[in-house]
Amino acid sequence: MGIFGRLPLRNPGFAVMIGLLHTLLMLPMVGVVHRNGASETRIFSIPLAIMLLITIGGAVLFAKPPSASGKRRVRHWLLGLTHGLAHAGLAVLGTWAWLQFPFVDWPWPLPVVAAAVLYGPIMGYVASLLVAAYLLVAGAFGVNLNELFAGQGIEDAKSFLRMHIAADGTLTIYPVAIDQVGHGWEVNPAGAAGTSWVEPRTPIRVRLAEAPVVVH
Repeated sequence: MGIFGRLPLRNPGFAVMIGLLHTLLMLPMVGVVHRNGASETRIFSIPLAIMLLITIGGAVLFAKPPSASGKRRVRHWLLGLTHGLAHAGLAVLGTWAWLQFPFVDWPWPLPVVAAAVLYGPIMGYVASLLVAAYLLVAGAFGVNLNELFAGQGIEDAKSFLRMHIAADGTLTIYPVAIDQVGHGWEVNPAGAAGTSWVEPRTPIRVRLAEAPVVVH
């Protein structure tokens, strides 16, 4: 499944957000293309320019957020700009497809309602796949690696450290790995003293990721 299947399905809020963004991009594009009057075209061109600036600028910032450590390099600018232009191109394609339907000729506010109900969810999913493709390519250049894995919402393949401090002060660190986490849980109030009341239905297999580290 990878990033393409996990990103839109594990992050429905992100799909809704980016679907809304593309809906707000499409509506002024339709206004510019579909309106015949020069004054109407100018009115719609202002929000279109704003939305394009938000889309491309947001993509550039996403490649290297201001809060992230390190210096913004050329690859961040190039990847971010390419990502933003790809969304702009997708918006143009979506606008062309939307104009093939009669929704644009419906009386106000039905075109907006139709766009929110039909266009938004579809473009939210498609644009999520575009973001997934960007993350896959950007990850190959060392950009947005955290977002690449965080966006997948991977539940399994967890690891953590367990530490033991001996009486003489020796610290032993155990790198523990879990290949598959528990997906079903049950209550066991009759368990032995000191054990948890909640336990997995299927025992969780734990292994050492590597040899313990001893610090004297």
